[in-house]
Amino acid sequence: MEQVRAVDSDSGRNGEIEYSFATQTMTSHGAEFGIRNSTGVVFVRGVIDYEQTSVFHLVVVARDRGPDAVASEATVVVHVQDVNDNDPVIVASTLQHGAGRVIADGRSPAIADVVEDSSAGMFVAHVSVTDADSGKNGQVNCTMIGGGTAFRLIQKYDTEYQVLSTRRLL
Repeated sequence: MEQVRAVDSDSGRNGEIEYSFATQTMTSHGAEFGIRNSTGVVFVRGVIDYEQTSVFHLVVVARDRGPDAVASEATVVVHVQDVNDNDPVIVASTLQHGAGRVIADGRSPAIADVVEDSSAGMFVAHVSVTDADSGKNGQVNCTMIGGGTAFRLIQKYDTEYQVLSTRRLL
């Protein structure tokens, strides 16, 4: 991933450098990152998720191997890049008999009762679509498949839609 390099002009063991993370860094981020003590190479050891933490501050300690070891510290800042690893979440809310709502969880449909003689433009459902990813990976687009010409999907806000009837249903 990245290499930290320290230089010590001493000779012998006093000039040999060993790398480690500071105690606080090991406690906070030791499960996610490691460091090779002889080379200073910082590497990913565990799972990194942009949605959990987008920036890590790792304090690296470089210490010589002499009897009265001298140490220096440097901070490595890791910026995590987001990948498209989250599915969009669709919530469809429908009015049922004048009260309440049903939420579609992606496995079971939200069911709306529509009176057969209702007029065009009647509210059928509210649809919200979100994606936990950031930037372009988190942008969503919603389209309706099915419903023929009796219903249409209208975008109200970036992630909010309404399903309306387009004509009188007989």
